[in-house]
Amino acid sequence: MPMIIVKHLLRSKISLVLFLALGLTMLIGPFTAAGHNGGEPRLVDVEAGDFRLSVWTLPVPLVTGEVNFIVFVAESSNQDSFVRANTPVLDADVTLTIEPDDGGEAIIVQPDHEIATNQLFYETYFELTEPGSYTGNVSVESNGRVGEAGFSFDVGQGLIEINWFRYSAFAVLFVAIAWFVWQIRQENLATE
Repeated sequence: MPMIIVKHLLRSKISLVLFLALGLTMLIGPFTAAGHNGGEPRLVDVEAGDFRLSVWTLPVPLVTGEVNFIVFVAESSNQDSFVRANTPVLDADVTLTIEPDDGGEAIIVQPDHEIATNQLFYETYFELTEPGSYTGNVSVESNGRVGEAGFSFDVGQGLIEINWFRYSAFAVLFVAIAWFVWQIRQENLATE
């Protein structure tokens, strides 16, 4: 009996290697490559004190879990200086405050350029754990000039994360092993 298994393994070595490689590839999973894909605008070129502010959020629609806020700060058109209106402000201190409308704990984050895909933007990632209505407030300070703008948004309940790709990989691997065992049994029956 063990000799038959070894003989069959040598004969179907290529199919076994292919099934194992496929199974391992599916278990490892794909690498995620993602970009901004636009985002949902929450503020668009809103005059806020000495600045003009825009804010986008991801994912679209916002759901519980990790969220991404992107802020663009530009010079206001009411500036009396030689600086052209809507020129990006790259040296500002930006503070984003997110408060649940039902009175929960506020989240305060400081978006920056370090993790921003586009270095003209201020960007941050954080977790929103509860669905509901929220109010956001962006405060900007740069060289003694200040600006502030608010917005509201809703967060839906995120889906329970099930890695269907991984489960399907286990199913394919199980079917491959079952097929391999069935082939060995068929050969054993044929030789008896």
